[in-house]
Amino acid sequence: MQSLLPLIGGLGIGMLFHVPYQALTSVLSPEELAAGTGAFFLVRFTGATVGLACVFVTTVHLLSVDIYSCAVHRGCDLPKQYIP
Repeated sequence: MQSLLPLIGGLGIGMLFHVPYQALTSVLSPEELAAGTGAFFLVRFTGATVGLACVFVTTVHLLSVDIYSCAVHRGCDLPKQYIP
């Protein structure tokens, strides 16, 4: 069951990436195809980069708060670099 659920999610995400591109290329004229494809992938990869950066920053913040609160509740002294 644990390997089945990521497979289903991967199939759904894979279809999510392909369908908008096909819809875009079907409405563009041959003269606009190169610029339209470039703009599509620019926006797509920029969104993915911003999304991954937000997840990373949130995860690092939650881990740093967790380390700080754990040390405070146990009465430990943390180095200043770990205090948010």
